[in-house]
Amino acid sequence: MAAPDLQGLAHFSIPVSDVAASKDFYENIVGCRHLFTTPPGTMSFLDAGGMCIILCQHEAPINPVLDDHNGVHHSFMLKSEDFDAALENLRENDVEIFFEEDRRGGVVNGPRCYFRDPDGTVLEYIDLISPAIRARKRKTTQLGVRNTTGITRTLPMRFSNSSRSNKITNRFGQQKSPENPGFFVYF
Repeated sequence: MAAPDLQGLAHFSIPVSDVAASKDFYENIVGCRHLFTTPPGTMSFLDAGGMCIILCQHEAPINPVLDDHNGVHHSFMLKSEDFDAALENLRENDVEIFFEEDRRGGVVNGPRCYFRDPDGTVLEYIDLISPAIRARKRKTTQLGVRNTTGITRTLPMRFSNSSRSNKITNRFGQQKSPENPGFFVYF
């Protein structure tokens, strides 16, 4: 039997010891946009340029040894014109950039830098110039994440949208209301 024809990544999860502090770091330092945090505060959904990241509460320490993790990291693409400013933002916020290079001739090419989140997870910014990667078409599925004004965002994830019902409730029991203006994630 052949492997399935994947349509892309729906999301990836990053373990964190403090969801609120990590949400702040990924939103205000890395540049993600907050979508939703579960009512108990154990998961936070972020938009990273159209890709969903889920910060998941996990027992500390997440990375007891700060090393290069044998190449295991999460990479964030930046526009060429934003790359230098992004590195300066890391430095201004006392985030150590522990490695920088401009790699050419491989599969994933371009200027890049590596840094860590508050739990020591290795992250990368890259100005991706590799034609082999950029030329691939991204396929997206409309995401049923709605705010209270009824705006639906398109992200490369699949959720069911229960907007046919007058009573909209997510799996955490939250109902859409003026008192609850957050995003509603249906999964």
